[in-house]
Amino acid sequence: MQITDVASGRKSVALAVEDIKRFSDLVWLDEGKRLAGLVTTHAPRSAPGSVEEIVLWDSNTGQRVHTITNHSVASAACVAPDGRRFVEGGVDRNVRLRDGATLEVLREFRAHNAPITVLAWHPTRPIIATASEDLVIRLWQLNDGSRLEELRGPLSPPSVLSFSPDGTRLAIASRDQAARIWEPRSLASQTAQK
Repeated sequence: MQITDVASGRKSVALAVEDIKRFSDLVWLDEGKRLAGLVTTHAPRSAPGSVEEIVLWDSNTGQRVHTITNHSVASAACVAPDGRRFVEGGVDRNVRLRDGATLEVLREFRAHNAPITVLAWHPTRPIIATASEDLVIRLWQLNDGSRLEELRGPLSPPSVLSFSPDGTRLAIASRDQAARIWEPRSLASQTAQK
C-alpha cells in the first residue's frame, strides 16, 4: 500500500503491510502525521489463524509505530475533527473510543443489536452517528456514551454516513441504493447550544 501525492501523482510513501490480508478502514490522525488501520492479518478474515489488529503508521516514513490486537472484528472507523481520537466498531456491536497515539480504549459501549456497518463524527461536537445491519441509525454523546436519538428508514444496511459541514443534517446511503438526508432534533438542539 502506498500514499500518493495527488498533485504530482507521485507515489511518496509505501506503508509497511507485512502479513496484512485485508484492510477494513483507514483514518488519518494528528493532522495527517499518522494513519490508523483496521486490518486482518496472517490469514483471510475468520479463517483459522487470522488476527484482527489496529495498526498505527507514521505517514512520512510508512513504518509501523504501534500495533494492537483487536478482540473483535472491526469494520468501520471515524476520526475526531482534531485528529487525536477515533472510534471503531463492527461485529461485536460495540463502539470503542480510542486514543489516537496509544490506541488505548477510552470509552466503550454497546450501540446496536447487529454488526455496525458505518460511523461518522460530528464536525464540531463530541457526537457520533452509528449505523448497523439492524437498519437503525443512532446518535451518541461521546462524553458519557448516552444515546441522543434513533432514526429508522433504511431497508438495507447503511454503507455511507456523513454529517453536513454545519452539523445540522445527516446523510445516509444504503446497500439498496437509497440515500436519505435527516435533520435530527438532537443535532438542532446541539447546534443551538454553541
